[in-house]
Amino acid sequence: MPKIEETFNPNRTTLILYTKKDSKNYTKNYANNYTNNYTNKTQKQIIELIRTNPTITARELSELIENITLSGIKWNLKKMKEVEIIKREGTARKGKWILL
Repeated sequence: MPKIEETFNPNRTTLILYTKKDSKNYTKNYANNYTNNYTNKTQKQIIELIRTNPTITARELSELIENITLSGIKWNLKKMKEVEIIKREGTARKGKWILL
């Protein structure tokens, strides 16, 4: 059952939704939970390659992952940044990927 809290400030209402943990897929490692439930096969491969080499480029990823183009890699990286699985730190040339 959702819980609604209203504060003195009438511009803000907080809705709290309680969720039930799925005990068979849940681990204490948040990154594993997130990547197990919300990423596709290509994104999981990208994550593993970033773990081994944080400075890897999109072009290198497209060469290492079979059956995907450079534009497909860029699309997946964009989606992963949007949901905050990864972020890029530094410049495009000398930067590195950070797993969040």
